[in-house]
Amino acid sequence: MPALSRPAAFIVVGVRIAVSLAFAALPDRTMTGLFGVPAKGKAAKAVAVHYVLRDLALGAGLWRALLRRRGERAWMVAGTVADIVDYAAIVATASRKKPTEQKFLIAQMSTVVILDCAIAATVGRAPVND
Repeated sequence: MPALSRPAAFIVVGVRIAVSLAFAALPDRTMTGLFGVPAKGKAAKAVAVHYVLRDLALGAGLWRALLRRRGERAWMVAGTVADIVDYAAIVATASRKKPTEQKFLIAQMSTVVILDCAIAATVGRAPVND
């Protein structure tokens, strides 16, 4: 797994940048899709801006750590914690969405968190040669 964790971590960088761009370009649609509330009020707009800045910072930090080959695990753990908080928010707001949308989002975020954990656990480790 360590041999695959670096390429996987670079994919995470791309996903973080894509999420940031989605919240920047389509805040209403993105907020409604995840939490069932458009980015209309001050609080919802602040949350959308938070996602833009947070995912941009997590993506850039992880990218820099991967290039330097230092601190990759810390950046992956930070992103994993952020995704766990997102998961909790999605579960907490699930009643605002249709049951099929609820199940899809919860399954999707469960997969993201599991993959985050797997990558965070292995990235930055030296490969084991048997």
